[in-house]
Amino acid sequence: SATDHLGCSFTMRPAHATKALDISVGTRVEADGGLTPLVLLVSAVAAIGGFVFGYDIGGGGGSFAMEGFQTQFGWANKSEAVRADEIGWISALLTLGAAAGAAPSGILSDRVGRRPCIITSALIFSIGASLQAFASGSPSASLAQLYVGRLVGGFGVGMLSTTVPVYIAECAPGSWRGSLSMCWQFAIVIGIVVASLANVPLAHWDQGWRVSYGGNVVFALLLALLMVWMPESPRWLGQRGREAALRRTLSRLRSSTLAAEEEATSIEAKAAEEAAGGASSWRGLLRRPLAMRHRMLLGVALQCWQPLAGINAIMFFAPKILLAYFSAEAPPRLPPHIWQLRRHVCQHPRR
Repeated sequence: SATDHLGCSFTMRPAHATKALDISVGTRVEADGGLTPLVLLVSAVAAIGGFVFGYDIGGGGGSFAMEGFQTQFGWANKSEAVRADEIGWISALLTLGAAAGAAPSGILSDRVGRRPCIITSALIFSIGASLQAFASGSPSASLAQLYVGRLVGGFGVGMLSTTVPVYIAECAPGSWRGSLSMCWQFAIVIGIVVASLANVPLAHWDQGWRVSYGGNVVFALLLALLMVWMPESPRWLGQRGREAALRRTLSRLRSSTLAAEEEATSIEAKAAEEAAGGASSWRGLLRRPLAMRHRMLLGVALQCWQPLAGINAIMFFAPKILLAYFSAEAPPRLPPHIWQLRRHVCQHPRR
């Protein structure tokens, strides 16, 4: 460690801790300990929530071309306009439910913790997916049950979408936080690919569409079960003033006692600073002194441009869209999967 004439301290980290040279002004930077097996395990387990989300997207979209699905919902006796309307609602209700679930999840995870919120989200999704998979009765009754299941499942997905990336980021060491946070998006794409490939054999079974909608219940329940043994977010423990639990958790997540102690001190200092600043407000997002307006607008713009680019239509309706360009004797089930696999490869996270 050395200090130059500008007061900048330079600290070289071991190769296993980071690939870069840390530069800070007026303070000495210690290694954050790098990756540990538990951090990788926490990230992988939490990312199952992304897989659940992706499976729901890929499975539901492929079911529209299945004969068993069309028979269950009486599409043979419905006009093209009615079928298109039902397809739209089946897809839209998942998104509407996700919006409703995302809204309170931030407050809920701040109050009860990230881990209980993820477990609750997974259980809610399991209920919704089960309703979809076991839709039965007349076409109208089946459709109503499917609608309710999509809305409930979407609520769980919305909660997962808000909580899981935050949980992974707060458990990860600083030098790996960005890369590990990508596990959520990476798992979504894997889920889409797996569900799309599963739809190929399921299309030959008249009840295969039920697995397309409910197969991810297994993964949702697995997520809820495994999260019981995962540690709580260190940052949430610090915000709640649970100093002993904070240090115990960081001692498990970090590879050195020094790194754990430094991060615990930093979290406690930040929590004290936030508490001294008083309660935040929505108006504060637009105030210049905090420079939050541009950050908020950037985040909103990124979220808006993704669906406006048309990717959601491809994800939900790829089989239906490609059906118009292939003959009835060769159903377009493989092309969407090739496209999903290409998307998976292109989104592979790199440091």
